[in-house]
Amino acid sequence: LRYTHENAVHHRLVTLATQYPWCSASWFERTAPQNFAQTVGRMKIDALKVFDDFDSRAVAMPPHS
Repeated sequence: LRYTHENAVHHRLVTLATQYPWCSASWFERTAPQNFAQTVGRMKIDALKVFDDFDSRAVAMPPHS
């Protein structure tokens, strides 16, 4: 769950997961029991080896006509 919430941060789309409008992170922060949210927030995600070929830095906007 934490990995999913932090995905937009990982790809540098936002600085906080709760800022990404298509993510449930802000809802989770508001509605989950505090101790559960804290447990999820402490889970380590830096050692995950998940294939992800999306690089937000490589996305180019099409030229305006």
